Amino acid sequence: MTQTPYHPPIKRSITLSGHATSISLEPMFWDKLKAAAAARKVPVAALVGEIDLERMQAETPPGLASAIRIWLMAQGDTAMSGSAIQFRIAGPKDYAALGQLVYDAVHAEPSPYSPAQRFAWMPEPRKGSDWDARLAKQHIVTAEDETGTIIGFVSLEPQDDPRHGYIDFAYIRGEARGMGLFRRLYDRIAAYALGAGQTRLTVHASLAAQPAFAAMGFTVTAEEEVAIGSEALRRFAMEMELA
Repeated sequence: MTQTPYHPPIKRSITLSGHATSISLEPMFWDKLKAAAAARKVPVAALVGEIDLERMQAETPPGLASAIRIWLMAQGDTAMSGSAIQFRIAGPKDYAALGQLVYDAVHAEPSPYSPAQRFAWMPEPRKGSDWDARLAKQHIVTAEDETGTIIGFVSLEPQDDPRHGYIDFAYIRGEARGMGLFRRLYDRIAAYALGAGQTRLTVHASLAAQPAFAAMGFTVTAEEEVAIGSEALRRFAMEMELA
């Protein structure tokens, strides 16, 4: 019979959003967490940050240590493998699928916005000539799963000042969240921006996206409220200086 690795929790400190946070986990969970982060090629703190963001959107958020255990158990063996994910640059043939992904991501649960707010924001999938023209001006990095389905993307729109770039879209499918995917997409966009001579990135981040951008180093410059019909949606203007 295989011996079960019983051991009391070990406390370690992880920096989240610039603050040291103590987390107590059993050694086997620390090992699984490190393996999951390594498979996604992200630091452990980045993966914990995504789990932290995801748990806070739950109706009754558990403690962070409990959330990490739940996440690892829910992922199972798939939490240890991110090698099947492929990244590529999007083209015109992808625009309709990206419009559907945006719609699905906006309406995924849990969400900090009400169903009425989400319907006002995104009543139907984006498509058509205006949508295609908007995306055609942008550099878009997509992530695909093993079936070839796009599960996330981030886009960069050039600005009048060639030193500046604007992140227009950053969306991850609900079922693909908590995998470190946002960081991997963002890293590719940031590398492209630097290569294009851009030294400053800006974004308008939703309530759900703001913590993820903050984890990348973006700072809030203004809190805004956008009126869409009878609904008002809060968002954050954010910026980051690239090295």
